[in-house]
Amino acid sequence: MNEKQKAILAELNEQQRLPVQEYKTPSLIIAGAGAGKTKTIVSRTAYMIEDGVSPANILLFTFTQKAADEMRTRVIQALGDEARGIFVGTYHSFCAKLLRYFQNRFSGYTNQFSIYDEKDAMNLLKKAMRSIGQERRGIPAKMVMTIIGRWKEKRVTPEMAISQEKEELRRCIASYYEIYQRMLKEVNALDFGDLINFAIKAMEEYDDVREAVNRRFRYVTADECQDSSSSDLRLIELLCPGMRGMCMVGDDSQSMYSFRGADLKKFFHFIQKARLKKFYLEQNYRSTRNIVEGANCVIRNNEHSLEKNMFTENTAGTKILSLGASDEYEQANQIANMVRSFGEKGIALRDIAVLYRSGFLAESIEYGLLKEKIPYRIHSNTPFCARKEVKDILACLRLIHSSGDFAALERVLKLLGGGFRAKDIPDVAVIDIWSDPALTLEKIVVTLRRYEREQTRGRMYIGAVYRFLLQLAELRDAHISVQSMIQRIIDILDYHAIIERSLRKGESIVPHFENINTMLSVAKEYDSLDEFIVSVMAAEDAGNDERFDGVNLMTIHASKGLEFRIVIVAGCSEGLFPTNKAIQSGNIEEERRIFYVAMTRAKEYLGLIYLKSITKSVGDSQRYFCSRFLNEIDKRYIIRREK
Repeated sequence: MNEKQKAILAELNEQQRLPVQEYKTPSLIIAGAGAGKTKTIVSRTAYMIEDGVSPANILLFTFTQKAADEMRTRVIQALGDEARGIFVGTYHSFCAKLLRYFQNRFSGYTNQFSIYDEKDAMNLLKKAMRSIGQERRGIPAKMVMTIIGRWKEKRVTPEMAISQEKEELRRCIASYYEIYQRMLKEVNALDFGDLINFAIKAMEEYDDVREAVNRRFRYVTADECQDSSSSDLRLIELLCPGMRGMCMVGDDSQSMYSFRGADLKKFFHFIQKARLKKFYLEQNYRSTRNIVEGANCVIRNNEHSLEKNMFTENTAGTKILSLGASDEYEQANQIANMVRSFGEKGIALRDIAVLYRSGFLAESIEYGLLKEKIPYRIHSNTPFCARKEVKDILACLRLIHSSGDFAALERVLKLLGGGFRAKDIPDVAVIDIWSDPALTLEKIVVTLRRYEREQTRGRMYIGAVYRFLLQLAELRDAHISVQSMIQRIIDILDYHAIIERSLRKGESIVPHFENINTMLSVAKEYDSLDEFIVSVMAAEDAGNDERFDGVNLMTIHASKGLEFRIVIVAGCSEGLFPTNKAIQSGNIEEERRIFYVAMTRAKEYLGLIYLKSITKSVGDSQRYFCSRFLNEIDKRYIIRREK
């Protein structure tokens, strides 16, 4: 052990040191809330490199792109430029890179395949459904996409779905699935589900692919593994032959993404089959003793869980407060009063979070804060790439990267349509060159130039498209950084002027500029255009200004991975939390895990408010009572008040 390794271990507690030193052992690190999970992963990685492991042999998976960016930053801070050889990213970003490298294994696709986000995929699915009379059947496209997504999570192909499904509705959806996949292939595109499944298929069917990947990546760490889908687990299994170099990190008590395909039962089966050595991180550094013990009281009621005993050496602090409210508006007033009280004590509003299980409660909470002139911001689950500015610039980048990206091309056509008649746009969109399998920007430019000479209607618009695409082709060949490429696109488009023209009366331009600046800032960290595109398309929310001092309003799912000095959980009533749907389906354990996550976001103070009725969102006569989860907290850790 060298001096650097000794220094790394000196920063850790005994529980954290063990998995760091035993990095060669196939491991499961059970990391409780606030127990220093990221610090342990970064220290383990640094220790490995000091022990002679090449950074190029290390693969770090994170559940979200936001977590990947944070992990990458922490690793670089610890190791310097040497850490840039480590692959840190999501399953999707890794699989995209693998598929581009081994593209020749997939007939009908080129390595310039496009990656469709949720909106692109939904638009294509609607076209598929219209092609065989979706309107007559009245089947919602969103429901179809959900079922297709679940099939993909289970690696069920369209052919398998058609042969297996017996019920008429699901057989119809299977036929939509088949057409949707065929249309994806026709435009040389993959959706997020395809990325993982195609990568698994490549490693299962081609020995040379699997062996090449296994030679490169000798140590694989999977963070937030409790929320892995069966496809994620299969990918990890293929990456770690004989469980070699496998390190799963997570906390089953915080598993809450079954709606995204996470399956805790399959996860338990996986770790049992793998016979991983268990390491426990049980010391909570985040929360007071009352919060830690109160959360323990709740989660111990789950029968299906890995045994652990979370503790803290922090002070007892203030007891948890349970408070009743007659309706959602009294709840909003209580929240506003609590926030004002904390503000008078010198606590910054940005250090306060109001969490809710049911999103409809946000409206009344907003009303209460607005009435009292308390600033706030809502953290939504809207993907960063769904913001208009990001989608516009990203479409240009996607077209540079993959000339045949039809969805990106459609957006660019609309982007350049300002000031022209809408009916002029189809004149360009129907040019048969868009379906050319050997499409290049050069072909598009040449065809547009010829088409422009032949047309009288829309000629000016076609000329604008021609000139812009010609400039994109020049950017592609300019060998400049991703950040410089984005800045050039902004300048060519005069994009700030486009934003100004699109503003509604009274709308501020600042958030739109912030989105652009955030994109430019993120781009600085990427050398590869492909990796940047995949990362931004998978990003959750990168645009919040940390300088803004306002109360944070968010769903509990959006709060995952965050912490606040003060946390107030709204709507802690039976039927709301746990939800009626969960009560009826018997899925109480996941609801309890979600409640546990909410509790453990708090560092110093935790307030739990339950409603006795809802007067607007559900109905005047709807009555509620205190959630079972509040009643599970031992009286030693909680103060209960009716009002």
